[in-house]
Amino acid sequence: RSIERGQQARVGPLPGVTRHVSGTLVSQDPPAFVIDSPGVMARRITDPLVGLKLGLIGCVRDQDVGVHTLADFLLYTLNDLGAYTYVEHTGLSHPTNEISTLLCA
Repeated sequence: RSIERGQQARVGPLPGVTRHVSGTLVSQDPPAFVIDSPGVMARRITDPLVGLKLGLIGCVRDQDVGVHTLADFLLYTLNDLGAYTYVEHTGLSHPTNEISTLLCA
């Protein structure tokens, strides 16, 4: 059985700000916890693809990867997955590989 909605783990506004270990029970049967702890992230990310993926999910600060680079990688990923819903939402007539075209739409 899951815990009621409304019970949320506290988070910081930026990744890497956790100062102590905290946990939240998210299921009683079976018992399961979500744990937030400092120092889980590698100090240095040597694989650029890993850095881009971590940037997209908010594990590293946008400015550390580059906002334009993240947007371009997200567009590449959407196109690679065939997820073209951005075309309708942005008013484009067709999918694009050019981030500048998307950002100006």
